[in-house]
Amino acid sequence: MPSINSLVGQYHDEGYGPFEIIDFDHQAEDDKSYRSDSSQGIDSEAYFDAISKAMSTQTGLSEPVLFSPITKLFGSAYVFTHFDGPLFNVSMVNIKQNKQGELASYLGRISTGVFVEGKGLGMFDNFWSGRHGKRAVEDNVQEQAEVWFSKV
Repeated sequence: MPSINSLVGQYHDEGYGPFEIIDFDHQAEDDKSYRSDSSQGIDSEAYFDAISKAMSTQTGLSEPVLFSPITKLFGSAYVFTHFDGPLFNVSMVNIKQNKQGELASYLGRISTGVFVEGKGLGMFDNFWSGRHGKRAVEDNVQEQAEVWFSKV
């Protein structure tokens, strides 16, 4: 598996715009100031708890490895859980607040992300456009990906 520290940071695709990958453990423990536009006013600790709860109840994982807030689509965050080598399962979590507090909805695995250290992230398996249903590869990731996010 690539080093988590080498994967966090800003990524960009001309069509999709900026994409920030955040280390869930580091962000959740050391920086409670995070607030996503899509979290609809949910305080930071509740935001992280909702992501963690959704992942643990739906997949058996205690915590995700990495996540990326979403402000333009139908969810609150992409969650990246390590699968093998540079491959990560990508799930979408939708976080909403109701009268009783927060509610986290797990929307399921949507894609496979393949990280190329220092270069970028390729998204596969029907990630919103491009070569629908294309299986993830570990070689020539940038050329083969449905969507390629260059690391900034």
